[in-house]
Amino acid sequence: MGSSLTGMTYIFDEPSAGMHPRDVYRMNNLLRQLRDKGNTVLVAEHDKDVISIADHVIDVGPLAGQDGGQIVFQGSYQDLLKSDTLTGRAMRQSLPVRQSPLDRSELCRSVVRAFIT
Repeated sequence: MGSSLTGMTYIFDEPSAGMHPRDVYRMNNLLRQLRDKGNTVLVAEHDKDVISIADHVIDVGPLAGQDGGQIVFQGSYQDLLKSDTLTGRAMRQSLPVRQSPLDRSELCRSVVRAFIT
């Protein structure tokens, strides 16, 4: 992604898949550099950190497969956060952070619940 070419169109399909968050941050910097050199950068992505740097977001849905394929939103990331699409609602959610680690018995129960549900 460190190309010096300009005026190109780059298309990336879920480039963050399997990446550590630190590497996603680095990849985002590379995507910005490509854009700043005068290139068009299209990214199909599900990672909130990658979507958040987009100049323009297009949300395709409303669901997956045959229940999708329609443009349900287009605009800025900030406007996506205000939208009532499935993606907009998901992007507004935050995961709770535990204040203390699970003890061994709680951890075992959590793992069992995860496999059951």
